[in-house]
Amino acid sequence: MLSRDAWPINHVLSGKYRIVDQLPSTDHIEYYQAQELHSPRDMVIIKRLRPEYVTDKAWRERFAKETIILRRLNHESILPIFDTHLEENESYIVTEYADKGNLKNYLDARPYRKLSPLQGFEIALSVCRGLEAIHAQGVIHCTLRPWSILLFSTPQGRIIAKIAEFSDARVLNERDNFPSTEVDRIVFSYTAPEQIKGDIADARSDIFAWALIFFEMLTGERPYESLINHDLLPLSDNFPVELFINKGVPREIAGILRKALHTDPAERFQSAREVRESLELIRPQATFTVISQNLNVGEAYIKAGQWASAIAEFEHGLESAVWHSETGNLRGEVYKLVERLTTGLHYAQGMMALANREWQAMVEFLEQVRGVDPNYLGINIAKLLGEVRSVQKLEEFAEKGQWSEVIQLAAELTDNYIGEPQYEIVREYMKAALYAQGQEFFANDKLQDAYHRFASVYKLDPGYIDIGKLSADTAFKISKRIDVPDSRNHRIRWLEKTLSLDPQHRDGLTQKQLDEERYRWAMELFKTDKQAAIAQLEKISSHYDRLAEASSLLDSQISKRTAKAQIQVLLKNYRTEIIISLIAAVITIILSTGFILSGSSLIPLAIPPIYTIITATLTILATVLIAGRIIYIQQRRRRQNLGVKVRLSEDDLFSQLERDVDELLEKES
Repeated sequence: MLSRDAWPINHVLSGKYRIVDQLPSTDHIEYYQAQELHSPRDMVIIKRLRPEYVTDKAWRERFAKETIILRRLNHESILPIFDTHLEENESYIVTEYADKGNLKNYLDARPYRKLSPLQGFEIALSVCRGLEAIHAQGVIHCTLRPWSILLFSTPQGRIIAKIAEFSDARVLNERDNFPSTEVDRIVFSYTAPEQIKGDIADARSDIFAWALIFFEMLTGERPYESLINHDLLPLSDNFPVELFINKGVPREIAGILRKALHTDPAERFQSAREVRESLELIRPQATFTVISQNLNVGEAYIKAGQWASAIAEFEHGLESAVWHSETGNLRGEVYKLVERLTTGLHYAQGMMALANREWQAMVEFLEQVRGVDPNYLGINIAKLLGEVRSVQKLEEFAEKGQWSEVIQLAAELTDNYIGEPQYEIVREYMKAALYAQGQEFFANDKLQDAYHRFASVYKLDPGYIDIGKLSADTAFKISKRIDVPDSRNHRIRWLEKTLSLDPQHRDGLTQKQLDEERYRWAMELFKTDKQAAIAQLEKISSHYDRLAEASSLLDSQISKRTAKAQIQVLLKNYRTEIIISLIAAVITIILSTGFILSGSSLIPLAIPPIYTIITATLTILATVLIAGRIIYIQQRRRRQNLGVKVRLSEDDLFSQLERDVDELLEKES
């Protein structure tokens, strides 16, 4: 928050600087972006001691101390000072303008708050070189934080870092060193454990803070989220390498971070020079590893058809390769990687151009790929170029409105392009041509031709423009045609198609119309085909106005069908019972005859008395059986109600049953 006496926009300071913007400030310091009026530097940063602290001797001395330190230090990784103004009523410092801001804000603006391994490595190496220069001048920074590292872009597109904010720095062999007055948790989370315990900071303390910042750049995690406990001390005396690797830190860098973050200063790197030498030693191999990873990930994106992601990976790899070439090592291996990265980039750019239908650009990119690798990733580039020219022909037909030609060529190409990037483009042309031709047919009252075109589009893509509604409206319009044979069946069939495309067509009125058509047709069919009539009644929806009437009619017809079926079964059962009764009668006659003959003189046979007894007994049983069957049939007939409203005699009943069954069988056949 700025003070009441803050400089306004366009305020000119000392005739040399015009205030352009007010930047985020602290409780004691205000920051401004200003334009230098008489210098080619153009933009600068002005760091101003708030007016209410200008008369504070301690703060004025701290401010002056920072000025002295900055003037003493002259290194590419340390923020240069251009001008100072230290008076009792006004104190400010003019420094270089950081077009990328400070590291904290830069990280906050990045996805997941992290940088690529090589970009993080480059910034960390730049800061390490700055610490080496500071320590060589007998200065310990003491409060190295992400916001005390400023970022600048170079003409080559790289980002370099410079160390700033030396108001809390400690100068060796000097009495007047000012301890940090900032004590909040976030500040101390970048502080070495010996400083928190009250020990005097040295070069190794700056190395610890540097390692925490490097870790944050690579993982996106703040130190107190992963490495620092609630007492603001490291969670481990010596972190395992796996901790860093599991968080995405390259193995070569993990070893350096592990040593730099040791809680015992004696076990750390003893100087920034040692850290810098270790970084430069692993730089070629670490860079090669990262470039290889960019290549592999980019090619995986190509196989998945994710062109934009592939382009980003290849570009990152090429940027890293440019930086890597500065070391002069592994040039042969890197050259091969660069060739593959470039080829992959051209292929991805070509396919992106294809997706955007930029045919000329696409052909140019693919021709470059074919010149290097005609069978890139197993893809026949010559064949692909031929297919692309066919797709280009589709566009020419479409521009001329030759829809039949578009449909014919697209149909030929679709079968060949399944699974290929151009498949969706061909499908788009197919849909556009079918849609346009359908509209032409519709306008010329060729409704069925129009419907078939629209239905084909709907099958390809139900969400295409307004194809669902258009297909339903066309089907409904066809249903209203009266110049067709079997018009009732015609109307029902097309109304059904209408509702299959749009169940709520005309806010439900079409469904009501279909129900009415079905009901009327069922009434007509009852005269010729009751089974078909029942089928139509069963399809009527539950919202039909005459549903009760239709249901009653349907139940009645179903009951009649059920009754006739029961009559047929019952008649079959009665015939079975009659046969059983006749068999029993025959047995009775035989037995009775034997009994009579056994007692006469007509048969001169000696029949034992026991046979006479058995015969008499069986005769009695047969008589009882016949009587019982006759009584059972009569009783069962009385209990059955077969829909016959007038009672009939036994002979009339069987005659009526036979007539009903014959009539039923004749109709069902």
